[in-house]
Amino acid sequence: MLVVATEGVPAVYEGHGSWSKCVLCIRRLFRSGISGDELAAMKEIFERDRYATLAGAKASLPDLESLGYQRVDK
Repeated sequence: MLVVATEGVPAVYEGHGSWSKCVLCIRRLFRSGISGDELAAMKEIFERDRYATLAGAKASLPDLESLGYQRVDK
């Protein structure tokens, strides 16, 4: 899964793990919440394409690092 952080300095971060770990990260990044239907649709996209765009996710660079993401654009 790749996440692009756009608060402050734009950066690309990468995280790996199980779907359950991914769900926890997604829930933390969506401060306004995300529905079960949205998660199910996202899981379908991940299983098919191995990546998905998370429109509406809000994260600072420290947020992403606290979730265990590694910066890959340096």
